[in-house]
Amino acid sequence: MSFLVATMKKNKAENLNGIFMHDFRRTENHSNKEIDVARSADNFELIDHQRMSKQVIMDYISAKRTSKRAVRKDAVVLNEWIVSSDQEFFKGLDADKTRQYFQTAVDWFGQEFGKDNLQYAVIHMDETTPHMHLGIVPINGDGTLSGKKMFDRNVLKRVQSELPKYLAEHGFDIQRGIAGQKKKHLTTKEYKAVQVEKEAIKHELAVASADLAQSAGILKVDHDEAVNQLDKLDLKGIMQSLRRLLAKLRRRFHDLVKREKAVAERESALTDREHAVAEQEKAVNQKVAAFDEFLNAYQAPNPSAQQAFYFKQLNDGVIKPAEKLYTAIKGVDDESAEKKLKVAQNVNMSRQRSR
Repeated sequence: MSFLVATMKKNKAENLNGIFMHDFRRTENHSNKEIDVARSADNFELIDHQRMSKQVIMDYISAKRTSKRAVRKDAVVLNEWIVSSDQEFFKGLDADKTRQYFQTAVDWFGQEFGKDNLQYAVIHMDETTPHMHLGIVPINGDGTLSGKKMFDRNVLKRVQSELPKYLAEHGFDIQRGIAGQKKKHLTTKEYKAVQVEKEAIKHELAVASADLAQSAGILKVDHDEAVNQLDKLDLKGIMQSLRRLLAKLRRRFHDLVKREKAVAERESALTDREHAVAEQEKAVNQKVAAFDEFLNAYQAPNPSAQQAFYFKQLNDGVIKPAEKLYTAIKGVDDESAEKKLKVAQNVNMSRQRSR
């Protein structure tokens, strides 16, 4: 379902010529670059009038207004409504249905604000989105010229709520905008800028959605084809598609997180085993080093160790003094060797006497 666009602009007498220049395409030098002059022939009007001009409006006011005083220069003499919807809404309508949509809106405004007060209703088909410029002179039932009285705050709210209901009752799938929003009425230029920005956002979302699907490996068609398909949807449709895609990506992400956690646990276990093996290797290496040290000492004792061992054997009475051995090792420490040899000899002589 699409939303109704209904905005109003207040105009003083001095503004009318410029407004009519735009509304009725009385120039080829348009400041609005969105106007496709090749399609201007498709524009149409729903209210018969003589050639619309500032004078026509002022003459109508003079005829309908009860006061004979001159109209103030700052008085609002024309309230122009822009009525439209989004592009997706009009894509579903043919030419006759489009005309009927705007005619239904004109009928409602005529019932509410006086059919005679509706001075013109021109529909532009030569811009991005079809829309109607509806000119209403604010002559009230008491004959006063007052836009404030005709379109006060409550009336403006009623337009936003009652007009879409009336259109829906006549077969159009349309609804009011979001209630309670505090926003000013957009000018024609601002409204068009919003529509352009909306289309740009829609296209960027379409590209982003296709990019995500492609990077995730779940794109079923060519990337450009996916963008073209999404561009055909309205903004709501693209957002729904993107939400579905994000839901798939979230599920995939959670699966990857679980797998990553399992891998991390396995990696931690392997690290612990690696540390245990390293500790075992360290212990073995220490034992090997100790054994090598022992083996080297055993296989190649130094001369001092040989001497100490020899004299210990003599002192313990395990061996008798050996002159040749003494001669062989005395060079290590002549004085020490000679003293120890004499001690050993005296010990042996004492033992022999005791026997």
